[in-house]
Parts: sequence; structure tokens; C-alpha cells
Amino acid sequence: MPSELLPPGPELRTWNGSSIRVSTFYSVAGISTSMFLDMPIGRIIMEAGDGCTRDLIELQRNLPNEEIDTKKQVESLQAIVISHPHYDHYSGLLNLLNFLHLMQRSRPIRIIYPKGSSPIEGLVDHFLSTLWEKCPFDIELIPVEDETEMSIDGWLFKSVPVMHRNSRPGAVGNKVPAMAYSISFGNDRVVYSGDTGEARSLEPFFKGADLGIVETTFARTPEGHEDVHLDINGSCELGSSSLEHWHVHFTGPSFNKIRETCP
Repeated sequence: MPSELLPPGPELRTWNGSSIRVSTFYSVAGISTSMFLDMPIGRIIMEAGDGCTRDLIELQRNLPNEEIDTKKQVESLQAIVISHPHYDHYSGLLNLLNFLHLMQRSRPIRIIYPKGSSPIEGLVDHFLSTLWEKCPFDIELIPVEDETEMSIDGWLFKSVPVMHRNSRPGAVGNKVPAMAYSISFGNDRVVYSGDTGEARSLEPFFKGADLGIVETTFARTPEGHEDVHLDINGSCELGSSSLEHWHVHFTGPSFNKIRETCP
């Protein structure tokens, strides 16, 4: 692959609100995405792509004032939230659950995901079926569909369905279960588009959010891929509905052009 087409490498990015801190090391389309939302009451992992557990540990090395107490970090995990059943968004879940087991987490763990995401449910079944001893924590699967709102241990969760399809370069497949999410705690609201071809329909969901996290896969949408991913123009348009916004889920071309188009 020519060097100018290579996607970005790992780099710690952080956003600090008054009540929520968001961190990510890596978000590349087709490879992996993971984000970490920290609140005084605990942590939410948003997307469990490949390397999620590694990034979870690296946070302890890099964030200021982060306690080097892995057991505490493991117990404080509130939920794992996955936007859709594509490998680059859930493939790290198996290793993450195994890590929680190794650290002997005792509290139940919630996994929130779109209803109909059988690959995610199958991976959890695989994890449980291959343990040599009883799992020390319960796994609470929470499938969501349509517009959902629920309060969980002091933070507010909302979801809305979005359009996303299976795809590869030059080919588009069937629609997959996919969601956009909003997480609110204290004075902060963080909204995430997930992978989607929609922009304008999500603007009311993003409007006024303290941080909007927007996928930015295409430099320009290829013909026939309008229902698959956002391009830079759509991502910037949607992100501008929030007070601040981040771009994630890069490819080489989108990463190289994003700063020219949407600083």
C-alpha cells in the first residue's frame, strides 16, 4: 500500500468535559475502533475493536492522575457499548471478556448492542463455553432497537437506528443492525454516530451535544455507497450540529484530507 494511503497509527486523543472524559488510541475503518468514556462513577467502553484490551491498559500509562490499579479499573467498568456487528467494532470483545475473567471481576458486565446482532451474541457464547471454570461475573446482554432510552447507574443512555450496510471496496451488501448512541452524565452529553450513511437525519440527535463523534470513512462517497459510510462533507456537516466534534473511523484518504476540509 502506498504510504500516502496508509491510515493513521495509534495516538492518544482526549476530550475533557466537566463530567465525562473521552479517550481513544485507534480508529481505522476495517481494522479497529475503541473509545473510552470516563465518569466519576466508572468507565464505558464504546466499541470493542481489535486491541481494545491493550488500549485499556495503555490508558493507565498515559492519562494524567490515572491510578495504576488494574483491578480497580476492571471493577469500575460500567458497560461495553457496540454500534453494530462488524468485526472492526466487536472483535476485541473476546479478549476483553477473557481479561475481565483473568482479573476476577466480580460485578456483572453489561453489553449493549443492536438487536439482531447474532455475531456479538455468538462471540459471548463462545467465551462462556470455552472457560475452564465458572465465569466470576454475569454477562447482561442488552439488545436495543428503535429509539431506546434508559438510565443506568446514574448515566443516561439513548439510541437511534441508523442506515449501514455490509460492504467492501467496489461492492455493497445487505443492511446490518446499526445504532447511533448518546451518553449523558452530569453536565455533559456525548453522541456517537456509529457507522452510517446518514447525516442530515442524525442532526437532531447531535444538536447541542457537548461532543459529537462522527465516522469519517470516505474522502468522497463512491457511487453506490451512499448507505454505507459518511464522507468528509457529510461528517463535517453532522459534527457541526454539536458544540465540539471528533472524526473517527478513518481510511488513509479521509485522514489525509480531513484537516484541509474540516479543521
